[in-house]
Amino acid sequence: MKNIFRQIVEAVKFLHDSNYVHRDIKDENILLDENDQVYLIDFGFSKKIPVSSDQMFQEQCGTPHAMAPEIWRKFPHRGVEQDVWSLGVLLYTLAFGQPPFEETNHILVGRIRPTTTDRKELMSLIRSMLEPDLKRRIRIDEILSHRWLSSRAFSEDSGSDVSYEQEFDELISFYTV
Repeated sequence: MKNIFRQIVEAVKFLHDSNYVHRDIKDENILLDENDQVYLIDFGFSKKIPVSSDQMFQEQCGTPHAMAPEIWRKFPHRGVEQDVWSLGVLLYTLAFGQPPFEETNHILVGRIRPTTTDRKELMSLIRSMLEPDLKRRIRIDEILSHRWLSSRAFSEDSGSDVSYEQEFDELISFYTV
């Protein structure tokens, strides 16, 4: 799970570094090949990251169970924080086999479904991604350096060989408006 999630985060980081946000990260938009190589797909909601406050996103888009509180409340946002929130929803779902929130009002306050796990580092990362206050929410670089993800519980040679730049160029040219 850690290797797969790391690849997803690296793909999203590449997207952000290229000044785009995905805005619909969910398990249905992740493909795996026979070598557990990750492919992020469906760039239908993808947009350029706003550079000024008058360009901020306010519309609701994405998949309801993975939408961040600021999306539900139609607060202005850049989309980067939404992608991080959706990564938190995805990681929780990968780890526990169900979404982290039982109801929409739980999303608004960040009330995560209780678990019986003793994996403190994993839960620390999930909680930091599912922080309702977008100014306090963890950033993509901090996810990659978080203790849970940066510890090498998988072999060094099981990392990603995907050329995210090539994949991104092909997909974004197809999906951008």
